[in-house]
Amino acid sequence: MELNRWYYITYQKKGHKLNIFYDGEKVASDDIGNVQWNDGPIYIGRDPWYNGVAGAGFDNIQIHNRALSEAEIERTAAGTILFNDNLVLALDFAGGVVDGVIHDMSPFLHHAKVHGNPEMVPGGYPEKPYEAPPLPTGNFMKISDGNQYIEIPHSDSIAMGRDNGDFTVSWTMKIITNNGDWRNVFHKGASDGERQPACWRYPGQNGLHARIDTTSGGN
Repeated sequence: MELNRWYYITYQKKGHKLNIFYDGEKVASDDIGNVQWNDGPIYIGRDPWYNGVAGAGFDNIQIHNRALSEAEIERTAAGTILFNDNLVLALDFAGGVVDGVIHDMSPFLHHAKVHGNPEMVPGGYPEKPYEAPPLPTGNFMKISDGNQYIEIPHSDSIAMGRDNGDFTVSWTMKIITNNGDWRNVFHKGASDGERQPACWRYPGQNGLHARIDTTSGGN
């Protein structure tokens, strides 16, 4: 992944496969066992167990509680938020931070608590043909300081992997800075050992490092 270039990342659990897509194209796939769910919060940009901060801009974050088709993933990579019965989280930053939260546009209203006053930068992901409701192209959130991150409390509707169910997490991301620490991008769990799902930036590299908990205890 190049610095200062937008990528649309899709992390998909489908059956016994973990699939990773960049800009709508599958770039990695691995066999997995049955997955374990947890009731921890979602952390974006940083988590409590690693010193590194994402050093990235984020926009257009969405979670669906099923595996999106490849055609749907291509649509999300073009900036579309898929408003359907399976959408359980949709965070856009056009409206900025209101009373310390980013408002969830899904019906479940999983409003995200914002920590550390990250910068709201004009000019989000360039293409946003929203299906509904129509919204203007707006801001993205820059997370570049160790106290900056987003936290989304757990609820039953975002218990990803419960009963070994499929799910899809997707977001736009622009890497802005680099450092030598593990840097959290997306992590759901109440401890470092709970990684359902999780994605980090690897030390000294700009690629992503995906993890998922399975019933065999591996991740």
